[in-house]
Amino acid sequence: MGVEWSGAVLAGGRSRRFGQDKACFCYRGRPLLQWVLEGLEQASERFVVANRPYRVRVPIYPDLHPGGDALSGLHTALARAHFEWVAVVACDQPFLQQDYWRFMLEQTRPEVLAVVAASQERLEPLGALYH
Repeated sequence: MGVEWSGAVLAGGRSRRFGQDKACFCYRGRPLLQWVLEGLEQASERFVVANRPYRVRVPIYPDLHPGGDALSGLHTALARAHFEWVAVVACDQPFLQQDYWRFMLEQTRPEVLAVVAASQERLEPLGALYH
């Protein structure tokens, strides 16, 4: 699909329940954050929304409203994106690779404001496209 789009990874959480920074957690030899950024490689731009530094080759933007959890990260992603469609994904979603985003982009329409996956009648607001 020829549409330009932004890819934003939310990595601003405190990982309290997980016990360590999820973005840096090593899965199959690489940090989760690296897997997620790889899944967004086809994006016209990629960036991370986080309140701490990471060793990545994309811009990192702090939350515009720190402490607001994922909603604050989503707001920051939408505010920082340069393109009309924004893929927003959490740093702990390494399985959302390029085929997933290609499929999601195929679902976009001019009248649609978001493309959100559903599983067992539950919407998945992260791993979604927003217009």
